[in-house]
Amino acid sequence: MRNNNNAYNNNNGGGNNGARNNGGVKILNVAEKPSVAKEVSRVLCGGRGCQSRQGASKFNRIFEFINPFPINNARNAQMKFTSVTGHLMNYDFTEHEYKSWEHSDARDLFGRARIAKLVPDDKKEVKVNLEREARTSEWLILWLDCDREGENIAMEVVDVCLNANRRLKVFRARFSALSYQDVSRALMNLQRPDEAASIAVDARQELDLRLGAAFTRFNTLCVKRNGVLALLGENGGGGGERGGGRGNDRDNKTVISYGPCQFPTLGFIVQRKWDVDAHVPEKFWTISIGYQMVEGGQQQQQQQ
Repeated sequence: MRNNNNAYNNNNGGGNNGARNNGGVKILNVAEKPSVAKEVSRVLCGGRGCQSRQGASKFNRIFEFINPFPINNARNAQMKFTSVTGHLMNYDFTEHEYKSWEHSDARDLFGRARIAKLVPDDKKEVKVNLEREARTSEWLILWLDCDREGENIAMEVVDVCLNANRRLKVFRARFSALSYQDVSRALMNLQRPDEAASIAVDARQELDLRLGAAFTRFNTLCVKRNGVLALLGENGGGGGERGGGRGNDRDNKTVISYGPCQFPTLGFIVQRKWDVDAHVPEKFWTISIGYQMVEGGQQQQQQQ
């Protein structure tokens, strides 16, 4: 699991701490989706004086404007608003031997195998975008969704931004809608990120990876070695991996996949299928009302 970031603990302003009385503080704001970054920027600037530019990531534009009201006693704050696209990091095994199906024991994946939370290749541009903007900022305000996953993504953003600029003051905006009232209230009541909620998500992600990788490999290799896949006309399930070691390479897509979330989801699908199959059609009736209107000597008939 990710270690606590000491720079975050030392620099986090929280509440009204770390406020700057003179104007012009440079604030980097990060939302969970590009659409949220665009809408919050529009709401705060009132559609006036907001400029946008392309950043390092072509999907995550940067919106710039002067905030119209004080934030923690800081007036005329220079706001930069950008976004991520969901989770910025994924857990994966760090040692090559544990990425190999044939050369590692599935039991070792439960404890011996080391894991790390890393930025995947398809999110590198998003990471660079945050690093560039963080280097020229003084505050970081997190506008991620207000749930556990949002807190976890927020701490991923914190890790990336503080590695680029250790002097950042970190704040959390909590909002439930994109109206002016909710957004402005969130800015006037900045809080600390909920690191405990983020750690809970880290624990769940680690369990998902270890359980999913271990049982997927065990089930697939067991079926392969006993010739079951051959009887089905398939080619087995060893080899490469996707998604942190659960299996499924390009040349061999036959795996007996296991995941802690798959069985409840499959249960919902099966139960729905049973409900549809057990449905007994019944007759039903609707009420239709007809009426006539007379206007200017002309008669009109309508029906609902």
